[in-house]
Amino acid sequence: MVIKLPELKFDHCHGSDISKRGYTCSLWLLFHSMTVKQAILHEQNLLPLNVKPSDMFLSIREYIRNFFLCEECVKNFLNKTSNAENQIKSFKANVLYFWRGHNKVNEHLRGEQISNDPAWPKVPFPTKQQCHSCVRQIDENNDALEYDENETYNYLKHYYDLQNIASQKYLSSKTNTAINLQYNHLLLFLSTFLFIF
Repeated sequence: MVIKLPELKFDHCHGSDISKRGYTCSLWLLFHSMTVKQAILHEQNLLPLNVKPSDMFLSIREYIRNFFLCEECVKNFLNKTSNAENQIKSFKANVLYFWRGHNKVNEHLRGEQISNDPAWPKVPFPTKQQCHSCVRQIDENNDALEYDENETYNYLKHYYDLQNIASQKYLSSKTNTAINLQYNHLLLFLSTFLFIF
């Protein structure tokens, strides 16, 4: 018996060919959107009082430790984040910590042929074109060197909001509302329990 699975498509993370972007981009997208949503829920006083700013990051780290298949990537991630819980003192700090880390990973991978997609070069995010008020200084390649972190935080909250990630051509407003509600419940659940496998 042959089971035909649907074609795997990563709308937001579609690369120039099937071997580019896809899963890892989607994983970063998920993690960024989770930390942003948690920060937004905190700002709206919708998180349980016992949720600490570093809880989501610790859950993400445990996910990477136990389920990410690239052993070298896992080792690097765990090494670079070994002191994260001591550095993450607010929900805003969690969003910015993850953003800084992602930019460092992209910088590290920038020259590697296997992970680079020419259609999506690994440059510091956001670029000055994406968020003029975020970027204070650029280098000769027009890459961001220095950011205004308050502006960047506001940009990240907007960029990683579910409404902006979800492709409106695929989702009706009723479906989008239902997904957003389920997503909020998932975030509350993840924020309440620290997963240790």
